[in-house]
Amino acid sequence: MKEQLRQLEEMLKTLDKDKLKEEMEKLQQDNKEIEKELDRSLELLKQLEVEQRMKDAIDKLDALQKEQEKLADKTEKNQTSADELKAKQDSLNKEFNKLSEELDQVEKKNQEQENPMPMDPTEQMEQDIKQEMQQSSQDLNSKKNNKASKAQKNASSKTQQMKDKMQQSMNEAAEQSL
Repeated sequence: MKEQLRQLEEMLKTLDKDKLKEEMEKLQQDNKEIEKELDRSLELLKQLEVEQRMKDAIDKLDALQKEQEKLADKTEKNQTSADELKAKQDSLNKEFNKLSEELDQVEKKNQEQENPMPMDPTEQMEQDIKQEMQQSSQDLNSKKNNKASKAQKNASSKTQQMKDKMQQSMNEAAEQSL
């Protein structure tokens, strides 16, 4: 690029208009190629960001599922006070709601890509999990530990299914990109 600019300056001195025009066209072509390469790099960066955020969401789902399962066991065995159980369930509810919002953002970011990664919709699963978690909170409030434990186990199971489905989507997308 510097070499071309130097040649351009020399040609200006000698005023070889045809040669000057030819070099200008070459320079424009080089700029177009650089721009295309930058666009490809930017698209790849966006794709990597979506993939990383999906992996992070899957990890968070895994941790959330394990916490929900532990809480279901504690609830079933009456090992902890009702207030602590309720507080922990409410905390898990908030974590899941936050994760659900993050997933919405990831999906939106994915759709903005030139070639979006194929992602199975998770909205229905998210709603089912939220419903089970909310039911668990209500049952804990009413001191119905057995019902709460059942709802917690359902939430844990559905969270595991959602995590598995997202992981499968990630694997399929990785295979397609090879």
